[in-house]
Amino acid sequence: MTRAVACSLLLAALASAQEPAPPPREKVKFGSWRAGEPKKKLLAAGGGDAETEAAVAAALKWLAPRQQDDGTWRFDSYPSAAAASTGFALLCFFGAGYAPGDDSDYGKRQTDGVAALLKVQDAESGLIRSRTGNRNMYEHAIATQALVEAYGLTGEEKLREPCARAIELIAKAQHRDGGWRYEPAPHYAGDVSITGWVVQALTAARRANLDVPEGVLAGAIKFLNGCNARDKPGTFVYVAYGGKYNPASACTASGACSMLALGAWSRDDQRLGVAAGEILKRSPEKGKSADPYFLYYATRAVYWRGGDDWSKTWNPRMRDYLLASQKADGSWPAGGGQYGRTLGVVGTTYFHVLTLQTYYRYPPPVK
Repeated sequence: MTRAVACSLLLAALASAQEPAPPPREKVKFGSWRAGEPKKKLLAAGGGDAETEAAVAAALKWLAPRQQDDGTWRFDSYPSAAAASTGFALLCFFGAGYAPGDDSDYGKRQTDGVAALLKVQDAESGLIRSRTGNRNMYEHAIATQALVEAYGLTGEEKLREPCARAIELIAKAQHRDGGWRYEPAPHYAGDVSITGWVVQALTAARRANLDVPEGVLAGAIKFLNGCNARDKPGTFVYVAYGGKYNPASACTASGACSMLALGAWSRDDQRLGVAAGEILKRSPEKGKSADPYFLYYATRAVYWRGGDDWSKTWNPRMRDYLLASQKADGSWPAGGGQYGRTLGVVGTTYFHVLTLQTYYRYPPPVK
């Protein structure tokens, strides 16, 4: 990359830091694009088909009976993080067009899952977690996204206050640099990974027409701009300080996805082109184990970018990889990378379901 190009990209990053553009509130019913004709149109336009939908359906059929008597789902290799696992499971069902209490085979399971999350939300702080110790913001962010989607899908007023408390905790836990870290406290400087999950929760809340302080969203944009690699804007480092981290593909995928969701990048932003170029270097291949975390974020970022990168390169490879690697029972074997190893078969299946729902989970940003 020439110095002139790097400088122009850096100036663009500074401009977006000065003029953040929070995502707009939805003017249509939350999730209406995940069912019926809107879903069919998005699926066809994005390159999904009956086979990808059959893979999602088979995975949901496999996941459903793994719900515990207390309403939770558990990772097979990390059972203590039940709030995160339950949040992921619910998001998989919600993404397929189901909702708590609907008349499908999964209606009651979703209702019980939401109730399980409400049960472990702290009445005073609003924190949602299933265990004590480290990494609670991961659980809280994922569970919060599930709750706000449940509210958006059902409109149940009883969910509004728990959602508001969960969002309030996120706002209070934001570090002055604009990011979030493992513990729900503002004295911990942020990282791109946890901030990515928080951004998903907050932008989902906006889509569900819940109140999110715009200053919190602007702070997240500021933090992510600070994590842009100075010599190659569009790629992301794990944290914005210390200098010991090099740009990483998973961080780049998560960071790009977050900037798009926040409205800080447009589809034709030069930095997104740089990010997509790095992502495409790790396109999934049949017969090789892919990192489910990277695949999830990368798919969403390249889908939102669109063009040939999506239609001719990433989508065919992603689709073929996931269809070929799914087991006959509907699950996927534990993937590669830290997330695949840590969260096992159940966690990998969550990620791959969400990845195959990219076509219609959230429509691409308008601009």
